[in-house]
Amino acid sequence: MRIVSNSLIFSGALLSIYKDFFILARITNAIALQSGSIQKNLNIRDVITELLKAHTESFTELMEFEPEKLLPTVQYIAVKGKEVFGDEGLGEIIDLTKELEAGMKQVQMLPTKEELNNDVLEAKKENFLNDSLICVVETVDLVDYYNKAMRGERPVNDIQNFKDGLDSFRVCLESIQNYKNVKLPRLEASRKLKAAGNYVEKISQTKSKEFKSFSKTISKIKEFTLSAKKIWTTRQPSGIYNTIIRIEELLGILSDHEKEPKPNLCAGFPGEDDVEKVTSDVKSEWFQKNIARGKSTSELEKALAPYEKIGRELKKLKASYQEFHDIFIYQKDLVHRMSGKISDIEKYGGLNNAIPLLDDSGKIFEQSWIENIIEDDYLKGFDMMLGVIYQRDEIQNFCAELIETFEFDAINTTLNHFEGLKLPTNLGDIKKEIQKIPDYSTLEAFLNTFSKFATSQTDLYRYSSQRGSWNDRVFDATLKKIKDSGVMKNLENLNINGFKIVEFRELVQFLEDLRESNLQESNQKTAYFPDKDNYPKFGKFFEAYANMKNSTLKIENFIKKMGTIPSQIVVDFKNSLALSTQFGRGMKVYRDIAYAYSLRDQLLKSMEYSEEVNKAIQENNNHQHVAQFWKSTDTDRKKAFEELIENLENLNSESEQFSSRDLQTLHAALIKAVGVKGIHGFEQGFQDISHQLEALALKSQLSDDFKEALENSKLLEDLDLDFAAQKGYLHAASLSIDDIKLQYDVMFGLNEGDGKTIRHAYLAVIGISIAIILLVLIAALVIFGLTEKGKTKYKNLYLFYFGKPADFEKRWRYSLFMDRQDGKNALIDAVREINAMNVAKEAKRGAYINVYSLYGNTALHMATKRGYPEIVEVLIKNGADRTLLNAQNKTPEQMIPDKYQETEKAGRYEQVEKIYQKYRNKKFRIRVPEVFPSSSFHIFIDDKLDLELVNAFMLQHKSIVTPTLIPTTTHFITKTDSDGACEVDSFETLFWILSGVIIVKDTWITDCLKDPKLINKDSQYLVEKVKFKGSVYSTVTQWTEAMAKSTMPYLHGVYMAVVTPECSNLIHLTAVVNNHGGVVCETFPDKEQFNVGARPYLHSNLGPFFLIHDGKIDLEVYRNDPDKMYTLFTEDEFIHFMLARVITVDTSPDLKQVSNEMED
Repeated sequence: MRIVSNSLIFSGALLSIYKDFFILARITNAIALQSGSIQKNLNIRDVITELLKAHTESFTELMEFEPEKLLPTVQYIAVKGKEVFGDEGLGEIIDLTKELEAGMKQVQMLPTKEELNNDVLEAKKENFLNDSLICVVETVDLVDYYNKAMRGERPVNDIQNFKDGLDSFRVCLESIQNYKNVKLPRLEASRKLKAAGNYVEKISQTKSKEFKSFSKTISKIKEFTLSAKKIWTTRQPSGIYNTIIRIEELLGILSDHEKEPKPNLCAGFPGEDDVEKVTSDVKSEWFQKNIARGKSTSELEKALAPYEKIGRELKKLKASYQEFHDIFIYQKDLVHRMSGKISDIEKYGGLNNAIPLLDDSGKIFEQSWIENIIEDDYLKGFDMMLGVIYQRDEIQNFCAELIETFEFDAINTTLNHFEGLKLPTNLGDIKKEIQKIPDYSTLEAFLNTFSKFATSQTDLYRYSSQRGSWNDRVFDATLKKIKDSGVMKNLENLNINGFKIVEFRELVQFLEDLRESNLQESNQKTAYFPDKDNYPKFGKFFEAYANMKNSTLKIENFIKKMGTIPSQIVVDFKNSLALSTQFGRGMKVYRDIAYAYSLRDQLLKSMEYSEEVNKAIQENNNHQHVAQFWKSTDTDRKKAFEELIENLENLNSESEQFSSRDLQTLHAALIKAVGVKGIHGFEQGFQDISHQLEALALKSQLSDDFKEALENSKLLEDLDLDFAAQKGYLHAASLSIDDIKLQYDVMFGLNEGDGKTIRHAYLAVIGISIAIILLVLIAALVIFGLTEKGKTKYKNLYLFYFGKPADFEKRWRYSLFMDRQDGKNALIDAVREINAMNVAKEAKRGAYINVYSLYGNTALHMATKRGYPEIVEVLIKNGADRTLLNAQNKTPEQMIPDKYQETEKAGRYEQVEKIYQKYRNKKFRIRVPEVFPSSSFHIFIDDKLDLELVNAFMLQHKSIVTPTLIPTTTHFITKTDSDGACEVDSFETLFWILSGVIIVKDTWITDCLKDPKLINKDSQYLVEKVKFKGSVYSTVTQWTEAMAKSTMPYLHGVYMAVVTPECSNLIHLTAVVNNHGGVVCETFPDKEQFNVGARPYLHSNLGPFFLIHDGKIDLEVYRNDPDKMYTLFTEDEFIHFMLARVITVDTSPDLKQVSNEMED
């Protein structure tokens, strides 16, 4: 979530215009919300999350947890911990217990003589040293000598020697990159012996006394345990740890601005205190003068009066959310640790048997820990083998470090430049020449780091060179010495006598968790509250959580009650939500432009971030678009911002002419602002940067450079600087002004004429006037009919009333291209965005009205299910078929919930139901689709056709022929055989057939070259048949029509998994399945996680899980699945299946969906 600060003082003509006109945006938005609340068609949670700029689903889930029930658990454990321990600690006891457990495991892991001797044999093998060294010694010496020569510590000739030996150095580099592929013996027995020896030495030197008196320690533990038993009550697990983990995931989503809801219900309230301003906005001089125009606003003031209180409550909610959010973010490690400890405390079930356990443990320890412990060098004689193991590990770690730190391709490029140098004889001149090599600093850093590698290589060589003299008896003696040590004998006694170390450690850990929960709650300061002693910080997290939840519920209830106060003045404001959204989104863009102008100094300051800050943004920012933009050169970045600022300053100067600031001015100001493009793709990049720097601040103290960058970026973080991507919002806002004005004119009674109509009784004059008007009108209609636009209009009118189905089908062939915007169906998208104006625009334009979404619902199904009465009415009145079935075999009207009266959308569903009843016996004509002109064709030609013909055709129609396949391709011209069939020989060709692209015969080219007008007759050249591996299918035009009309998705309810190890066509397979409503599984589908027995809607004879295999894997268990949930295809079989387009509809009245997440 992001809270916008309005504390900065801004200036400029742009800001003056914005401040006045945002009054209109806020009031219109308030009317829309008030109207929705009264009519019971407002989702209040959506309003709250949009005002908080929080991801709705995540915030709703956050609200489902019950922090008020978790807080008592925290407080109970803290109090009981205090009563048991007071201020005493268990830290040393915990450490000793862990040491004891580790030692008892060491005894069991000691190697045998045979295992140790095998290690010696492995180490003595001839290839052991070369494989371990990675690079040959001579090459390592070359680098070492080069470094020393560059420092003046060795002869200059060593620089030339390094240059001459670059081939061997390149081999070394390759070996380093491939170090993981070298299979080296682990020498596991030697490692175990080393660990045991180190343990014995550690205990004998530092813990001997503590273990000798460990029986007394057990008695102390018994005292704590007896106290705990008296006061501790076993509690039901609260699930606190899992809750915290999920809260962290949800807050991660809520903190990501890319997951914020788009401005919709609250587009007119982008600022922190915008809601609170509504009441004063209505009384403002600007609104009174330009909108009410002297009329009384008392009724509107009364209707919108609750917003003042809503604004105050919203401030409290934002503050409580911010506190909750910040405590979690700043104290995340503590919250994690403590919730985990409380979870462990609750799960511990050994307290009832603890006293007998401790009594037995005390007796066993006294019987077992009887041997004297002597300090000694227990690994003496094993030094060489230890040296080999250590240095070999060092080399392996060093290789990993080099790979992670350096780009080896860049190093090789630099070496190529180095190899081409002609070196002088003087060291100073040599250095000057070498420094001229591009990116030499990287190579220099690599070679300097290499010295550490050289040391390890040298030591490993020294240790390994003595392998021949290694004596098995020496190693056996080392093993015997460790086994016979007092430490190991005592530990072995504990194992033999049955000391229950695991249960003992769990009891001690339980007591320590109980003690620490008390300390964390009572006695320490925190980074977040450094000035408060005794602050109950973990409990404070749950208190803040509960406060935030209560604030949310309080404001939601207030908005709900607001809807019980009738107000006709706001209900009569037509299309209030659509107008508010359209206008508010545009004003938000204008606001960003105005703020960017006022913050131009800060924008330029961002170009002065230090090199270290810039590097951090380039390499570590999680948002690719920010990192990429920042990776451009300083000059390019500065140029982009300077151009932006120049555009903003020009716009501000030009906007000074709009001093009247009436609605006409606003229209002109918005259109003028469209010309400012901003920074393409950067969007809210400064917010991404400030979040990145804030995260760094949590880990360590920031330098002054980073602090300045963070402070500056926070001032800019609310700006979305990609203005060009949002220019549509500015256009839409300008278009909505007249409609908004009309509604306010109706509200204030300003649309009635002020003068009186004077009536004349001279019938002759009236008759003549009417006749003249009719003649003029007829003449105008005739003249208009002679124009291209007129002909189109009259033809569309004719088709609307008298057109035959075939006339419509000719135009619907192109619906896939006509109805698509940004790769999506515009009508479905408008319904999904709840944009009634866009739905009406698409319907009136003639978009195919019965289009299905990928989830198997028509637009009417979707609008009905979601309870959008305005959209339902628009669709029905534009001919939407009310009898079509969706993928659940339901008509649109059946999507109204049975018990909708119990839902939050009761008012909206009631309106939808009334609309269906109103038009039950009335039919509406479908709108006539627009003509798809040949100038909009994007034709791609198969490269197998005659090149000369293709070139001639491209020359003739160069504006509509594309040399490559593009997403907007409309036609694909392919070669056909004598039967008119095209042959599919690749997944790519199949993809274009199934994508809805119109497949045309190559004869179209020949005929068009003779008569260019035939370019408009593509329907005469359609390919109808397709041949694949001997089979012919007459389904090409069926696929084209299905995609053009977006009929029920062919693969709805299909889940595909590719089980072939290497699938070269995976990208095309995925695209085909996704385009036709199926789902490509990332993991193998487990039928238990789905609804067993469900079937794909159009393939009720097949199982929903399509497994694509290569015929080499044994999948019989799935082929014979008793529930018939799996359908097996090879890639070729799947192509046959798609081309056949055989449909078996599941006609069951009560269909089971394959997954409960399939609903649109």
